[in-house]
Amino acid sequence: MDSGCIIYQKMSVAEESMTFSIIFRAKKHLTFLMLLLACVVNPISITNAFGDTASEAISNSSQLKGADIRMLIDISGSMKKNDPSNLRIPAVNLLTELIPDGDKAGVWTFGQWVNNLVQHKVVDNAWRLNAKEQAQKINSVALYTNIGAVLEKASDDFYKHESLENTHFILLTDGMVDIDRDPEKNAQERDRVLTTLLKTFKEKGAKIHAVSLSKNADSSLMDKLAIQTGGQSAVAETPEDLTKIFLQALDQAVPSEQVPIEGNEFVIDSSVEEFTALIFRGDGSIPTEIMGPD
Repeated sequence: MDSGCIIYQKMSVAEESMTFSIIFRAKKHLTFLMLLLACVVNPISITNAFGDTASEAISNSSQLKGADIRMLIDISGSMKKNDPSNLRIPAVNLLTELIPDGDKAGVWTFGQWVNNLVQHKVVDNAWRLNAKEQAQKINSVALYTNIGAVLEKASDDFYKHESLENTHFILLTDGMVDIDRDPEKNAQERDRVLTTLLKTFKEKGAKIHAVSLSKNADSSLMDKLAIQTGGQSAVAETPEDLTKIFLQALDQAVPSEQVPIEGNEFVIDSSVEEFTALIFRGDGSIPTEIMGPD
């Protein structure tokens, strides 16, 4: 995924069960097809509230309905160094494509200020189209990294008296709380995030998935936000890591039906009318092919 190339291949299924073969010449490029169909065969290290594996976390949330996914994307200037290829755009597009119709989602960008880049509303084809268009505006030009402000702005509906246990905030940043040149003000704001704001999220049952794009990020802050809300915390050191983390966060919010790959083949049952194969490949890679039984 060096170039952020993402391919969505939708295939219809006949009235009888069908076996599909996976044809590939470069074995390493199969990893991401397996990731879609088998839900990360070899998950990267991720921390969540109970020390569960990603698959256990997904299983535990399998009964939740009506997912609400809110993506909080850092656009501070330091992203020029830590995300030079702007992989935030294909990462956002990935979730945009995979969030089911009828669930809710929105995208906020933040630096010194917060912008609701994609309106928080029910997902449909019109929402997806707009989200992909707006995602092209994600950049690395903002001053500061106001994590507290984006958590507040993206949760401004918390005043409603209802449970938000299947509401997931995916926080993607490369830094730490940074709102002023004065270190004391930054320390005070960090404390506010970990006390006042975090308490509100815990009371509402909303989860924060904290994704760091740099080892220099405030790992203590990110881990606390995730662990204390039942989310996941991870560092994405490569494009592949970022993809896996985003998909694992999505699977915790929206568990999906998956099939295993055995001997480079997978079987789709006759009850399935259509399935989507999600394939990632970098520049110059040999395309992976999916061959039907005919």
